[in-house]
Amino acid sequence: MRCLLAASTLVTCSTTFAAVHIVTTDDNDSGPNDGKTSLAEAIEALNSGDSIHFNIEGKGPHWIATPIGGYNFITRDNVTIDGYTQPGASGNTAAFDKKNNAVIKIVLDSIGDETAPNPNPELEAQVLRRSRRMVNDDGSGMPGYGDTENAILPVFAAKNFTVRGICFVGRHTSGRVDDPAIYGVALAKGSTDAKVQGCWFGLRPDGVSVSGMRAAVTGFRYRVNIGGQNVDTFSSGLVFGTDGDGVSDRAEGNIAIGMSLALGLELPNARISGNRFNVFADGLSFLDIKEYAILEGLESVESFENGRGRENTLIGTNGDGVSDADERNVFGPSVYDRTFEFYGGNAAVNTVVAGNFFNIGVDGESTYPAEFIGAPDFFNMSGEGSVRIGSNGDGISDALEANYIHTGLGDKFSDTGRTVPVLARGNNISNSRYLGFPFRHLENSRDYKIYYASVLEGPLETELDAIPALSDATEGFLNGRVPIPKVQDYPYSVVDVYYQAPLNEEGGPILPGKHIASFVEGSAQDKAPAPGDFSFELNGLSIPKDSKLVVAVSYSRQMGRFEAGSAVTGPVSEAVLYGGDGSGQRPVLSAARSAEQPSKVVVSWQGPAGAFRLLSAPTVDGPWTEIPDAPAHAQGVNSLLLNAQADAAFFRLSSR
Repeated sequence: MRCLLAASTLVTCSTTFAAVHIVTTDDNDSGPNDGKTSLAEAIEALNSGDSIHFNIEGKGPHWIATPIGGYNFITRDNVTIDGYTQPGASGNTAAFDKKNNAVIKIVLDSIGDETAPNPNPELEAQVLRRSRRMVNDDGSGMPGYGDTENAILPVFAAKNFTVRGICFVGRHTSGRVDDPAIYGVALAKGSTDAKVQGCWFGLRPDGVSVSGMRAAVTGFRYRVNIGGQNVDTFSSGLVFGTDGDGVSDRAEGNIAIGMSLALGLELPNARISGNRFNVFADGLSFLDIKEYAILEGLESVESFENGRGRENTLIGTNGDGVSDADERNVFGPSVYDRTFEFYGGNAAVNTVVAGNFFNIGVDGESTYPAEFIGAPDFFNMSGEGSVRIGSNGDGISDALEANYIHTGLGDKFSDTGRTVPVLARGNNISNSRYLGFPFRHLENSRDYKIYYASVLEGPLETELDAIPALSDATEGFLNGRVPIPKVQDYPYSVVDVYYQAPLNEEGGPILPGKHIASFVEGSAQDKAPAPGDFSFELNGLSIPKDSKLVVAVSYSRQMGRFEAGSAVTGPVSEAVLYGGDGSGQRPVLSAARSAEQPSKVVVSWQGPAGAFRLLSAPTVDGPWTEIPDAPAHAQGVNSLLLNAQADAAFFRLSSR
């Protein structure tokens, strides 16, 4: 509200309300006095708090060609452009594992390659295209961007910008000053807390045709030098996909297909949830990246990079119990060196990659059917930071936080700096060729003895001291030994049990495959009493006989929880063959007179050492007392030689 005090002391007030600008035509050449409103006119008229809705006559989809020279920069705060307001449009209502059923009616079309001269004769090389060049008014490079980069919707220093229900289509360009790269949405100079939701990038409304471009969304660092000091401004807080607030979350996921780099970011506090990258609306069909890369002449077809200011990045579900199943992403393969890249700048602390599907459809079964290009590593983080890949084990949506990673063809699962704590729990890896988990000894100078020295009791004389050792998996129990942590710093240790990843069974590096179960070493779940030793019951887990099993241990500073920066995962063990669990019941107890000493009785049972207590009683009704003698253990059989006494006529086993 604005109030003016007039000379006569009369107070006059006027109130300014947020406006809704309704686009009624798909013709951006529509004039100001023709009774119609174009998108270009609506953007030009925006004030803070305004919204743009659509009501274009006709069934649609309505293709709105970007004007030559592009739209004005969006510079006002709290602006929303909502394509789902167009009659006939609707957001997705289907679950993550079903076909995305969104109906898109508004298309922002930058496919055309038309040009026009720059009206400024001094900027002759900067010809106008059907997108907005990311430069200052004088044609000079904007910090973070330059004269070889254009955007369909350019946003400059505008907070809380939201766009939803829009299809963005373009083309792949030369990337030169006369034909700049095209971005769907470009965030510049502190355009914080933007939301891009329920949009399709590169995928036309027919759900089949692809018209990709350089990137779906970019948000590069804005750096200026003031008094000899660099001052950085980041467009922090981007939500690409669902915000997970429990309101219309399924309608907020995006589809991005055919981008050279779907998300090119340099910003902290990003949330990337509920999206499909190079996967079509059904969640089962993939873009053929080799065919597409050759057709478009692309050197890369990738999904995600974040650099400079990159802390607190969430990719997937946050595991808070609200809409977690619909916060997962599904990724097709990449034509690049790695699937995720975090480069340079601030420490990338609290990075989370959880609940995502890679090279496998939303049903968890449909795999990428075409030929791959290259062998991308899974995760790369230069410099300092911390990362959780998978579950935090807090008991909320832990299974949903697991990543499904199929056909990882690169050498490295986690390619990070020497001191970056890597936590990787509960994931399901298949058909992959990584040379180690979570990384290989001496990879990138990460020596197990040094890397785990602050976590484990030492001294670590060889790298084997950091690796769990399995002895056997027989009679329904998995037995072995794990490294002992420095409990004053890492009081909480959990052993994750996996099938060995199938591709790697024949002589290749050992990788954890499908996650089976978890237990806390030294707890009641662990039947071996000695510190570091474990005996975990497998009965009831439906593990097929002759399965190959492996374990990995994660150590946490927080009891009952594993988070990036406060927990770390150790190397994976060698595999053991599971001998089967018989009936799945407790071991059968036998008692027989000793042939060598007829006055004595041999009581025996199969199973791991120390897993059960032997009790005796004079009658079947008790009283039962523990026999304190330690049984002998050989070849999986426990045995005790006891005196035959009337008060010990009955025996039974009890779990410790």
